[in-house]
Amino acid sequence: MADSTAVVIGAMLVAPLLGPIMALGIALLGGRGQSFVAPAFALIEGGCSAAVLDAH
Repeated sequence: MADSTAVVIGAMLVAPLLGPIMALGIALLGGRGQSFVAPAFALIEGGCSAAVLDAH
């Protein structure tokens, strides 16, 4: 199961988004509203580009 194609492709799509996900979590838990905007934008941008590249 660990070597299946779906797992490898899913990991390749999620791995670049781990940084913004962690930054978003830290901003939410720390209560810093202004620190929330940049990682949220990066996460949305990365998700959209992954969806566009996957659809192509």
